Amino acid sequence: MKIFWTYASVEATRTLVESGEHSRIDAEHPGGPAGPAGLVHESALITVLPGHEERFEAAVAEAAPLFQRAKGARTFVLERSHENPRQYRLVVGWESIDDHTSGFRSSPAFRRWRELIGDTIAGLPEVTHFRHVLTAF
Repeated sequence: MKIFWTYASVEATRTLVESGEHSRIDAEHPGGPAGPAGLVHESALITVLPGHEERFEAAVAEAAPLFQRAKGARTFVLERSHENPRQYRLVVGWESIDDHTSGFRSSPAFRRWRELIGDTIAGLPEVTHFRHVLTAF
């Protein structure tokens, strides 16, 4: 039997959209500077009004820089349900729960976020926080 090993080095960086600021994101792993247990992931289930899906997606894209600038925000992902195209999941990685609940939610950026998506959603998002436990493969 022959075994071939492949090694790679990836430059892990992020560039902020508005400012062009460029930095490394090595902290986004369990045990990194984001904390001993890694990032806290905010998971928001959002149902969009019928026919407002494209407007909602555009509003979320417009809001992305608000999250990029927020203290403690490290990742931002929007996913759309295959079974129910009006349902989305927004997952934001935060360095701490406080960065989300006390910092971002009490900021002008949060109020702007809600202004951007407010007329496209069918109710308040269902928000839960998670920490990484296991990656099996």
